[in-house]
Amino acid sequence: MKKIQVNLSLKQRLLLLLILAAVILSGIIIVRLIPYGSQCKTEIAPLGFVGTYHTDGSETSHPADNKLVSAFQSKGIVMQGYFNRPLLKGEHLFFLMEYMEVHISLNGTPLFSFGTEESRSPLVRSSGMSWGSLVIPEDVSSADEWTIELSSKYQNNYYSAYRDFMDSLQTGDSGALARSIMQKYWFYIIGGLVFFFLSILLFLFALALSVQGIAIHPSVYLFSGFAMTSCFWILLSPEYSTLLFENTALIMQLEPLCILSSGVFLAAYLGSFMQTKAKRVNNITTAFLLLFIVGFLILQLMGFTDGYEVRTAMVIVLGLAALAETGEILYEEFLCRKHDFRFLMVPGLLFLFTALWEFLNYAFEWFPPGRLLFPGFILLMAAQLIHAIRYIRSAILMGLKTQKLENELTQNRISIMLSQIQPHFLYNSLLSIKQLCDTQPRKASVALEHFSYFLRGSLNSLSDTRLIPFEKELSHVRDYLYLEKMRFEERLNIEWDITFSDFLLPPLTLQPIVENAVRYGITEREDGGTLRIHSSRTSEWVRITVTDDGVGFSENESGTDGRIHIGLNNVRWRLENQCGGTLQLESRPETGTKVSIILPVKEVPE
Repeated sequence: MKKIQVNLSLKQRLLLLLILAAVILSGIIIVRLIPYGSQCKTEIAPLGFVGTYHTDGSETSHPADNKLVSAFQSKGIVMQGYFNRPLLKGEHLFFLMEYMEVHISLNGTPLFSFGTEESRSPLVRSSGMSWGSLVIPEDVSSADEWTIELSSKYQNNYYSAYRDFMDSLQTGDSGALARSIMQKYWFYIIGGLVFFFLSILLFLFALALSVQGIAIHPSVYLFSGFAMTSCFWILLSPEYSTLLFENTALIMQLEPLCILSSGVFLAAYLGSFMQTKAKRVNNITTAFLLLFIVGFLILQLMGFTDGYEVRTAMVIVLGLAALAETGEILYEEFLCRKHDFRFLMVPGLLFLFTALWEFLNYAFEWFPPGRLLFPGFILLMAAQLIHAIRYIRSAILMGLKTQKLENELTQNRISIMLSQIQPHFLYNSLLSIKQLCDTQPRKASVALEHFSYFLRGSLNSLSDTRLIPFEKELSHVRDYLYLEKMRFEERLNIEWDITFSDFLLPPLTLQPIVENAVRYGITEREDGGTLRIHSSRTSEWVRITVTDDGVGFSENESGTDGRIHIGLNNVRWRLENQCGGTLQLESRPETGTKVSIILPVKEVPE
């Protein structure tokens, strides 16, 4: 049977790896959350309430149906009656409490309380949103009277909180409740978990690449922050998060912080691509959102507001920020054309459209919250995740290319440096030392010491990429000239005029120039010549001059076997790229050569 081979690109492999890891982690969490055993055998059974209710400050009773129309502007209501079917002893009654105080009694006996002032932190107006439950203490029929008292501290929460409480009345067990909630909100839970883990993996992957020396654009980290805070907000939705965490007040405070933080990350993410005046507006928008977060935290700590009361102001602020960011993107894309925002235009505008509808829905409640926003968010996340992975792929390829070029540059540098230590020089130096061993052993010992210093200096220069003190380079040159003087004796005369030496320069800058002067200039004359090394300083520049009265050469020619220009070009390139220096060459046949090194003053740090 013929095997089918599938070749995946680097981007495809990264995407598949991230998705696979996120799905596995999400699956593990979901499996751990779904109860098994006897709790899987029961189902949730909805309940209806039959009776009357009256609002605070009114003695008029109304039928207690699930609409509770007259409770629209009521701070509190009291319902009295019975449930539409008998309840057996030991059954669990479940109900959803949204930022309100709840008291439930049976035949005058209190059974349940939630959100009382004594039970909550003084920093918040309510105990948040949570699922409540109570165990039926005895068999209950229509002859028994239930009393349910509901009250809210938030004016814009009255009607929806009462209505949702009535709609959520049901019996069953915790396992059945969890399964029903999973079935209702599975899209939000799975989507939030998958993209949450994807964003964490993307952040860690980008961080690992940065540690390896691969440059990663800040947008990758900012997008990861936006995705993590947004998904965390989705996963914090009290409808299902309170099944796991009992601290509902903390969830109430974390929700707006996550929403506002995601807005900050999104604004900063968009700003990382901007290049025109829009970037300044983006910076102002981002700073304003940060100030809003700080202000909320301060007011929260002082007890002046809480996570629910800040929602209206938060919706307004985020709506204005969304409009500002849209204007900035349109300005960059269509008016300035400084950046290609096509990867963001369609999903971004759709997300903005859904967000604006959600802002309006917050006030008018046309449909359940998140019904439009979440699909827009998923589309935006998917598009930006693909863009981020595409960028990381480019960064990896660029990093590999850069590493390859650096390796090639290192090899070339080593080759160039090693070429400075000519085999003939090593052979001639060792031969001269050998001859001295028989006739002048003390002088041979000194020569051998200079020879070892010279080799060590040359080899150290292979790994030393930083600027070095001129004194160190000068010591290397002295070791070299000592050996050459030992060999050529009277044919090589050396004059030193070092008036300034407290500065830095690239390693092996002076030595190759001196070696060229000796090998291709002075020693080419039968009677030799004189080598002069001079250094001086002005207020801003240092000048090093190497002059010889050797055979010289035409500056339009390569010199002896081309090595003169190769060595000088190498020195010139390192001077320009490492310290902003220059190299000047003057030479005339049969007259001599003058090489000047000019570099900015870089004094040796103490």
